Amino acid sequence: MLASLRHVCRSYSRFRRGAPPSLLQAKEVQLTPEPPGEANQTVLHVPVMVNEVIECLAPQEGQTILDLTFGAGGHTTSILRQASNIKILALDRDPAAFAIAQQLAHGYGPNIQPLLGRFSEAEDLLKSAGVEPGSIDGVLLDAGCSSMQFDTPDRGFSLSKDGPLDMRMDGDRCFDSFSDRSSSTASTCGD
Repeated sequence: MLASLRHVCRSYSRFRRGAPPSLLQAKEVQLTPEPPGEANQTVLHVPVMVNEVIECLAPQEGQTILDLTFGAGGHTTSILRQASNIKILALDRDPAAFAIAQQLAHGYGPNIQPLLGRFSEAEDLLKSAGVEPGSIDGVLLDAGCSSMQFDTPDRGFSLSKDGPLDMRMDGDRCFDSFSDRSSSTASTCGD
């Protein structure tokens, strides 16, 4: 998986070794992820280090950013507040996160392009979306589970609330053998 991600980042990114991004243009950001013109919504997940991420990425008008772990869109909306004329390729394997990306795409228009898939599928998804190699200006990867997965017992990630034993980011992609009490064997799936 890491080799696949490394290949995608090297092939599609404009950033090259020895040319660090400027940290001087970063500004403080607001943390309420909502499309322009919409009323404040319930915040599902607020990224902890969003200001540091914005400082490191140093987003500028006209850039394309690949957010490999879109989640609830906290990083993406913060990036768009820094420079409104940016395209975000919003990738996540979680169907709930993909639905959020689709919803935000309605408010932000062509600035957000939702992509549903795993890291290992990133190159194929980018090709299918018409993204040219060398056209991505920044890549964001905030790996792991988000609070929106831990806080929803039905997802099977919660340590403090009762729910089914599942723990798959994309539970709809594979048969759920644990939901059938009569099943005597467990199957494995995916990567």
